[in-house]
Amino acid sequence: MTEPTHDPDQNLTRVLTRLAQDTAPRLFAIATYDTDTENDTIAAWGLAFPEHAYAVSTDSAFQIHTDTPQGALRHFDDGDTAPRLVWLPDNTATPTR
Repeated sequence: MTEPTHDPDQNLTRVLTRLAQDTAPRLFAIATYDTDTENDTIAAWGLAFPEHAYAVSTDSAFQIHTDTPQGALRHFDDGDTAPRLVWLPDNTATPTR
């Protein structure tokens, strides 16, 4: 009979996973709507932390660090678009890819 194996790091892994889930930043998108062409697009993806936010444009040409996610919106308003902040649902499940 084979002895069950004991993973000494199993408890630590569980604790660290919980810590990561509890402190994960919120994911948001900055969507733009072109009022002339009536086209909408995702202009940037961002992470919201308790004290700051970070966003990067989908073409990777622009990155911004702001106090709040709302502070990033003005950087995506070119006069023809109406940027909007879109919050994604909290999802702390393990990614599938």
